[in-house]
Amino acid sequence: MENYTAFLEIYIQALLGTVAFMAIVATLRLASGETLPPLQNLVVRFFVEVGLMQLILAMIALFLARNISDQTEADRGFILLNLVATALYLALYVWRRSKIKAQTPLPSMLVMIGYALETVVYLVILNGQFWQPSPTVIKAVIQLHFIWVEVSLVVVFFYFMGHFLSGKTSALSQSGDSDDPDRISEG
Repeated sequence: MENYTAFLEIYIQALLGTVAFMAIVATLRLASGETLPPLQNLVVRFFVEVGLMQLILAMIALFLARNISDQTEADRGFILLNLVATALYLALYVWRRSKIKAQTPLPSMLVMIGYALETVVYLVILNGQFWQPSPTVIKAVIQLHFIWVEVSLVVVFFYFMGHFLSGKTSALSQSGDSDDPDRISEG
């Protein structure tokens, strides 16, 4: 248990730093007075929204680990909460992406596949009929989730950086309506 809470404490700090860095770098172009095309806006929102959502979830996991005596139920509750939060955000993200008619590059597709596989594992754990993992394995699955969040943010960020800062016209800077109300502008 001590290793789990230590992991969550360090993870919360690392994720906060990662999200702050990504948000700052992703909005550098705004400082020069430019606006972001719709897909770049969507990606910036992905970094910030997913990062902050997972930061809150990690804080909840830490709270549960420190304050709930029945850790098996606390972990199952956390997995259910995480499953619902991730599913709702994924639906919102896919809807936003379809709204601007954006293509899905390979890195983004790999990230979505990773979250889909994680969802299957969560459903199997919650169902309990096919597999009843030990509390240690459940804690490991939760830790792997948080590691996957960090990896997925970095994978999408690297792809974003390759296109965003180079100023290339690509799938990342094309698509969508210039009248998009969610578009980030200089102010």
